[in-house]
Amino acid sequence: MIGYYVHHHGAGHARRAAAVSALLGDELVGLGSGGPPPCWAGGAWIELARDDEAPDIVATEVARRGAWHWVPAGHAGYAGRMQAMATWIAAAHPAAVVVDVSVEVTVLVELLGVPAATVVLPGERTDRAHRLALDTASLVLAPWTPPDPAGWCRAHGGRAVVTGG
Repeated sequence: MIGYYVHHHGAGHARRAAAVSALLGDELVGLGSGGPPPCWAGGAWIELARDDEAPDIVATEVARRGAWHWVPAGHAGYAGRMQAMATWIAAAHPAAVVVDVSVEVTVLVELLGVPAATVVLPGERTDRAHRLALDTASLVLAPWTPPDPAGWCRAHGGRAVVTGG
């Protein structure tokens, strides 16, 4: 079984998850907010609490001095979603989890001893948080074509796959 974390901002994450679910069926378990994407053909869907709604968010504390991208201090939804993912991983023992996209979820999955295949979007990803996720992930997936695909793959230590898009 493989998990697939679907970020709740933007539609591309959900479209990629639905496409993979058509191939893997019940072997794919979705994790995300707002229900499964349209055309979801995978197995179970683990509904996660939202982590981006006020009043719990303190804007100055979400990045934690640049170490993370989104760790809202004292936010019940954030704590609940991370706990739900950790509980599922501990109980289900997935072979891997695709993370589309989240620095924090990539690190959580790897900390729990499960390989994370993290999706990377186009653009410069050299800030501390991105470097942590890219250094931590077992596999780096690019659903787009970088200007120098071979160089991009080498830069990620042979753990990168460019799928185009």
